[in-house]
Amino acid sequence: MVIDAAGLRRWAERLCELARGGRAEAARALELTARLDAHRDYALVEPPPAGATRLRIFDDLATHTTVDYIDVELAAPGPTLAQLQQALGDGQPAVRVSVTSPHKQWFRIELDGAPCTCDVFAVFDHKPGPTSTATAVTLRRNPSPSPAR
Repeated sequence: MVIDAAGLRRWAERLCELARGGRAEAARALELTARLDAHRDYALVEPPPAGATRLRIFDDLATHTTVDYIDVELAAPGPTLAQLQQALGDGQPAVRVSVTSPHKQWFRIELDGAPCTCDVFAVFDHKPGPTSTATAVTLRRNPSPSPAR
């Protein structure tokens, strides 16, 4: 799979549907067939898929049974903001903690009945416009809120 805006949407949806599982289960859900090089708090996918220069799967440190987020450094050129918005929705700029922090666009993916939501953060070197290309992407799983009782 080449990492593009539509592929990132598929990955976000698959992470929403992943009820349980650590590094290996996340890699299978994302159809990553490369070797997982285990580190203390993440697994490095070697070699990274086409369109990435590095891909890491972070999970809980104690048991490695729950995926927290996927960090992808993109090969140039990454998807544009316009392509990401077409695939993921408009999103909104994420808050920057300092003037030297990268610019990020935040997208939320939710699927009815899925155990998780997925936040997608696209990183840009400068304040993005429609043709700006992302340099990195983070996909973060969040437990879906329980229905009110």
